[in-house]
Amino acid sequence: MDVYCPDCGEDRVSEFGVNRRRKNGLQAKCKRCTRAQLNASRAKNRERRNSTARAWQAKNRDKAHAANRRWEEAHKDERREYHRKRNQDPKVRARRRELARLRRLADPEKYRARQAKQRERNREKIRIQAREQYKPHPIPGLIARIDARVERSQDGHWRWTGSRIRNLPMVQHERKQLSARRVLYEHVVGPVDADLEVAAVCGYRPCMRPSHLAVMTRTERRTLDANPFVKEPPAA
Repeated sequence: MDVYCPDCGEDRVSEFGVNRRRKNGLQAKCKRCTRAQLNASRAKNRERRNSTARAWQAKNRDKAHAANRRWEEAHKDERREYHRKRNQDPKVRARRRELARLRRLADPEKYRARQAKQRERNREKIRIQAREQYKPHPIPGLIARIDARVERSQDGHWRWTGSRIRNLPMVQHERKQLSARRVLYEHVVGPVDADLEVAAVCGYRPCMRPSHLAVMTRTERRTLDANPFVKEPPAA
């Protein structure tokens, strides 16, 4: 059978695709030239193809969602492996952090509202995870370290002189940062629920005295910290 590709001059029958509408049953061009022509046409009409696809999806939203769900269900393991590898890519993680930072700077109120909405939607899930991961820390050696970093002043406050993270007293144990107030409060008073926090209600931020501490939610603690009348520690 005589075949000939008008673009590249290919004449081997094995390099031509099937087209039963033609007399010889083969395509007019070889596979490589046909593929190149198809790619060029797609690149030239990409915007039109995308707009057509978006219009079809908007008109057949339920059908498109059903097709997407079927595809996701059929390729569940492949998608999970793809996202796992992608999340481990340092470039992807750095780009996501940068995009999140830009979103925060562009509209801080919208970002905070979105975070609050997500916390509210996943409140019970967050509490369950916190209860599963949390363990009380009645450790005598840890209590001694906390006591060594507490300075008892004459005005009745116990000033924390150790490290602080976001203005909260912290102590390190087994390569983890623990709330010094929570550890001391649980040692003196008793266990605290995992979704609650311990804060100073005496008006002195670095105070660690158990009688000046109280259990509250994170929102209440943030409101208390935002009080402009709360005293700051004296300058060193």
